[in-house]
Amino acid sequence: MVECLIWTIKEQYVHRYYFESLQHANRVLNDWIQFYNEVRPRQALGKKTFAVVYALNWWFVQKVLGHYI
Repeated sequence: MVECLIWTIKEQYVHRYYFESLQHANRVLNDWIQFYNEVRPRQALGKKTFAVVYALNWWFVQKVLGHYI
């Protein structure tokens, strides 16, 4: 899983941009990570984003399992 993420970052971020400074690289990477987590749907997750799946799981844990924990 981590290797896949690192490969994706290198392919879609590092190899496509020329960075003027470390701050510029950091800003672009932060924007890309936000897109990756909140906008980009995943086929394996039923075309949902990581953010949606996390929110649904958090709700389930709090509402359904909360009184068992």
